[in-house]
Amino acid sequence: MFLHCLITLQHERKVMAYGFLALMTTTKTGPMKNLYTIKSGDTFHRAAHPLVEAELLMIMRGTDHLQHILRGELIISYYKDHCLKVEWLEEHPELVQLISSRRFRATNVELLFDSCRDNKSFRESFENYIKMSFLMPMMNKNMTKEL
Repeated sequence: MFLHCLITLQHERKVMAYGFLALMTTTKTGPMKNLYTIKSGDTFHRAAHPLVEAELLMIMRGTDHLQHILRGELIISYYKDHCLKVEWLEEHPELVQLISSRRFRATNVELLFDSCRDNKSFRESFENYIKMSFLMPMMNKNMTKEL
């Protein structure tokens, strides 16, 4: 399985592709300080992360017209690792373009992913929350169509 990774070359202030899909992801102010501290044994609770919840809601609303079962997976992959599977690029170009265009400001989602890289239980609960959040509206729409 191949991945297209998004690469940032800060020292040159320009992006070079080297065979990958590349985007500039730095800010003008430089690296952001991570405000999230995740302790061993913690799990994700949306009430404890209202800024993350607001950013995910904005992404959900902005991609609502692109109902696809992999929407949550794609969002996790992009905001966690800035990598997307090649087949996603080919099969869902509109969704990939929308997410990778940086139209959605998801600084807190990215910071939370950075904070929980070494905490598998928290990371998995956060990823499961994202998957379910993006699946539920699609399931609800399908159920109302059947009624």
